[in-house]
Amino acid sequence: MIRRTHDLQLTKYPIASLRELLVLSFPLVLSTLSASLLGLCDRYFLSHYSLEAWKACTAAANLCFFYQMTLIMVATATQAFIGHFQSSHKWDHIGPLVWQMIYFSLLSMLLTYPLSLATEFYLKGSEIQGPATLYFRYLSLVNFLYPLGGVLSSFYIGRGKTRIIFLVNLLTQLINIGLDYLLIFGVKGWFSPMGIRGAAVATIIAQSIFCCILFLLFLQKKHVATYRTDLKKFNKTLFWEVLKIGVPRALGRSMAVGSWIFASYLLVHRGGDYLLVHTFGVSIF
Repeated sequence: MIRRTHDLQLTKYPIASLRELLVLSFPLVLSTLSASLLGLCDRYFLSHYSLEAWKACTAAANLCFFYQMTLIMVATATQAFIGHFQSSHKWDHIGPLVWQMIYFSLLSMLLTYPLSLATEFYLKGSEIQGPATLYFRYLSLVNFLYPLGGVLSSFYIGRGKTRIIFLVNLLTQLINIGLDYLLIFGVKGWFSPMGIRGAAVATIIAQSIFCCILFLLFLQKKHVATYRTDLKKFNKTLFWEVLKIGVPRALGRSMAVGSWIFASYLLVHRGGDYLLVHTFGVSIF
């Protein structure tokens, strides 16, 4: 029988058991779906605020999801490298690796923001062009937060430390729910309802908090000592090693999402009941 040493054991549960699989995989799934859950919360509250805002948010979310998911898939390729370094006791390689993908997240804006502006034709001419474009532009400005959250999550998931990801994700979703309610509907005597603009602002704040918490934990002294999270120098070789793994898997996912966006384009521009059915379907999908 194969036994795992204490140094390599990722959880307290037996190797290859269902409990170990769930403990390791659930936070990974939650991390990947974090962006979708934030958007779902936006759409739920907007459906109670205004039918037009609900439809606009859903239409814009299709484009947002394309860019977010593509970059998240690249960033989370870091998990495989972190797992390898962890098992081979090359702990001092982990911190520098994470920094390379932090740089990737920031640099991604040089590509995604111009592309976001170019793909606004998806919304142009539709009955919800105004509010949908507003929501899309807000989230396009901070698209780097999504791969950034993915790579910071990978620092823990790759080492089997999944509980912290679950807790921070839970906190993020609760913050988003509270902010969505306050900003979309407003508070009488304090500030007016912001509608779809409030939904976008709430999502941005929640995702920013998620990244800030994980980044501050990443810089803890114990991680500096063990994983050298203080080594921030750009490493071209390490940077490209991750991209060689991450980009192909991201392209596969982006093609699947892109085909759906093309189909939804027809419904968005058909408008009326077609757009309403599309909005309802996407919201619960």
